[in-house]
Amino acid sequence: MPATHLSEGERTAIALLHFLASIREGVLAGDAPIVVIDDPVSSMDEGILFGISSFLWSALVEKTYASQVFLLTHNFELFRQWVVQLEGAGRHVLGGYTIHEIRMRHRPAGSTAPRRAPELDPWTSDLRQSSRLRSLYHFLFARVAKSVNDAKPDLSLAERMDLLALAPNAARKMLEAFLSFRFPQYIGKFHLGMKAAIDAVNDASIRTHVERYLHAYSHNEEGNVSAMIDPSEATVVLRSLFLLIRANDPKHLSAMCEALGIDESELFALSS
Repeated sequence: MPATHLSEGERTAIALLHFLASIREGVLAGDAPIVVIDDPVSSMDEGILFGISSFLWSALVEKTYASQVFLLTHNFELFRQWVVQLEGAGRHVLGGYTIHEIRMRHRPAGSTAPRRAPELDPWTSDLRQSSRLRSLYHFLFARVAKSVNDAKPDLSLAERMDLLALAPNAARKMLEAFLSFRFPQYIGKFHLGMKAAIDAVNDASIRTHVERYLHAYSHNEEGNVSAMIDPSEATVVLRSLFLLIRANDPKHLSAMCEALGIDESELFALSS
């Protein structure tokens, strides 16, 4: 009898197994296939993610039947596991490998406003640095801090839009991770954690910019990612979030900067 009333995760698992069975050696005629798998753990329980990752690695890398494999994912834990495995396997991966992050960047479009376009950014080839980016918090902290440090007063509109794009996603997730560590009693309650963090800030200008960020992007627990801050405020808003972290736990912020190779003095150069 056909299976009915399956959850989305169960349907995804069945579809994935069917797909892998359909491309196994001896089933397809002709040359070995090029395999593209997009977000294979979508809607899956976190508890089985490692098993799915191991199964995909065995089916697509160890058996070396596919001529080329592209694995795309929004899930940082799956990404992290494959980075660790690829770096560990090294030259034993037939044909070698590359790791990239897809970023949406704003690019000039003639006389009109900048348009968003995807770009592939190579993952760091520094194994030591890669090992320090193996938690989502470390990765987001490094990305947002680097963007702030790279910002210059004469940024183009497109560059300011790229900075601004970090506010509703990377910056919000970075803050959530920090707040869950700093105020564990408020885990899962973003606004209560933010209120406690803001209460520790004495500088009125920092409070104003943080509250501006909250007003634009965090009207509810999910965040209002459709609202916009003036692009000219992008650097100031993102820097204010690091000032918030420093006001609550300066030793933690300094340790993060040191571990990730971030110049802390440069991060606050325009705010000291």
